[in-house]
Amino acid sequence: MKKEKENENEKEEHVHMSNELATSEWFGAIVRYLLGFCREEFSYYYNKRNIKRNVVVGYIVKLVLLVILIGVFVYFLKE
Repeated sequence: MKKEKENENEKEEHVHMSNELATSEWFGAIVRYLLGFCREEFSYYYNKRNIKRNVVVGYIVKLVLLVILIGVFVYFLKE
């Protein structure tokens, strides 16, 4: 019974991690596509060869957006 619960928790954690990885990959591919001024096709940036690069760029973009959001929230909270 306890092992089944642990397996369910591991599965939920894996799904969460894979979803986060997928969003980071998409954000990274979109940002790289836009920074390349759309010169190449989107499939050039979003392929198996560029997964790691897209994930890193996407993760950085998500962190920067989070920091900006917190900064805006704190700014309006002080007023």
